Amino acid sequence: MAAVRLERFRLMSGLAESQLPSDLALLAIRSATVLANRFCGRHFGDVVESVTPSGTNATLSIPGHGYDPSGTMLLLGTGIAGLTGEVSYQVVDESTLSVSGVTVSVPITKGFAAKKIISKSRVMDLVATISPSPVAMVKEVRMRSVGQDDGPFPSSSTLANSEWFCDTREPSLSGELEVYRNVLVRKRVPGMIKPVVQRSLKEIEVTYYAGFIRGIPEDLQTAICSIGKELATDSAGGFAQESYEDYSYQRMDPELLRRLPASALSTLARYQVPY
Repeated sequence: MAAVRLERFRLMSGLAESQLPSDLALLAIRSATVLANRFCGRHFGDVVESVTPSGTNATLSIPGHGYDPSGTMLLLGTGIAGLTGEVSYQVVDESTLSVSGVTVSVPITKGFAAKKIISKSRVMDLVATISPSPVAMVKEVRMRSVGQDDGPFPSSSTLANSEWFCDTREPSLSGELEVYRNVLVRKRVPGMIKPVVQRSLKEIEVTYYAGFIRGIPEDLQTAICSIGKELATDSAGGFAQESYEDYSYQRMDPELLRRLPASALSTLARYQVPY
């Protein structure tokens, strides 16, 4: 889970390998990314550090990715046909994934990965909000009546592509998905002339890829680099181990949080989910 490439962090922070070894620099980037995701209530996506040939496979370096042992991801910006769009992968280790059947002639250092997430939401006035956003691509939408069943959504509940719409254009922060099926129910209530309209009688399950479809914006990367530098250069021991979702990272104490650059926090505030 890293929203900034190591080379970019080196350039922005001015911390060379002799000052901060790569493993600690990557920890700072990953921790800053998780903190930014949590602050904003979003999942920005992950940069691909490198793509290298591995026989008939391509090996992707995504430090601290936290992906399932196997599955699919959305890859963009690699410049390689077999590594563009939705691809299947196998996890090699905590920093490396493999994609089979892809020819890579020389190593490259670019690319962006969006993680597959399954989210549930209620439909209100024909609109549901997918969280966390941004939404890079929607893979499948299923819908059922609220309270119908607490178990898995049946495959028969899958909506056709023509029955929903989600704007995935940049920056696609809202995460709103419109459902073109009538989800409003009018009920007659004794003693009332007009029927009562119930607007949340449907819930949906969305399988999608979370992240910025054109890569993480420059201002966000700058903010994460600033936070990562503060984490890396803190000498007061203001860290504690904490787990968040599928990733364990170093958490800042409140005093260190107050020392974060105001410009970085201001940038994050612009991307924060409104409450």
